[in-house]
Amino acid sequence: MKYFNFDLNKELDFYAYRETSDHGGKMKHSEMHTFWEIYFCLSHASQVMHINGHEFSSNQPCIAISAPFSVHDMNVYDCTDYDRYVIYFRKTFFQKAQLDIRHYGNTVFLLTDEQAKELQCWISLIDCHRERNVFARKESNRLSHTECVSMMSGFFATLDRLKPEKLSFPYSPEISYVADVLKYIYENLSGDLSAVAIAKKFNISRSKLDRDVKNYCNQNLHELVVRVRLSYALDMLRNTDYPISKLAESCGLNNEIYFYSFIKKHTGKNPSSFRQSSKERKV
Repeated sequence: MKYFNFDLNKELDFYAYRETSDHGGKMKHSEMHTFWEIYFCLSHASQVMHINGHEFSSNQPCIAISAPFSVHDMNVYDCTDYDRYVIYFRKTFFQKAQLDIRHYGNTVFLLTDEQAKELQCWISLIDCHRERNVFARKESNRLSHTECVSMMSGFFATLDRLKPEKLSFPYSPEISYVADVLKYIYENLSGDLSAVAIAKKFNISRSKLDRDVKNYCNQNLHELVVRVRLSYALDMLRNTDYPISKLAESCGLNNEIYFYSFIKKHTGKNPSSFRQSSKERKV
């Protein structure tokens, strides 16, 4: 599950960036999180996507839209000519924009080059190589909320008009509850997240819980909980000045000694060093 300042800052309900082949290496995008996401690929790069256990391959422009607590990854293997936008937003954003995109959740739209260019016109202001974009460090250079709403309203209106080929990737009925398990883990990090406790909460057997989480998330329940706690802890270290004791408690690591060893094991740095290096990178 992905935590970052977007999650911590309740006033921020829209975040976006652009990636190109200039970044080098393989593009990989793999996560679970609490908000909606749009992945807009403009290129004919070879890519494989997984959404809610379904696999899809493409080498043409496309848009993937994932709903909160879906499980998805989008990996690109040909980065010699690659261009994509990644846009996150909360439910509150499209409520303010008077958009209803719930029917778009967990879908992929296959685009022609002409359709991709027409849709890009609406989000061309999102460019990580320019000062004026939605995530610029300087407040004066960021797009306003009104501009973001106008941009995305035009984007979805154009998508509705173009009606590109649409593929849906719903939750499999027999394991649809896994999304609720993910939400429960996310909202109860400081509590008991053992397999026994979660199985009891959802009134299922531990063996079924372990099997379904493994099949759906490609990792067992313990690995998933560790991943979520680590992601949360690192984001809190990057973006808050909370004391270590408070961070340890909030992410379910009951004492500072264990928290120190936990962060050291996964990052190679103790919490204070990790926090300091994160601050230095922001400068």
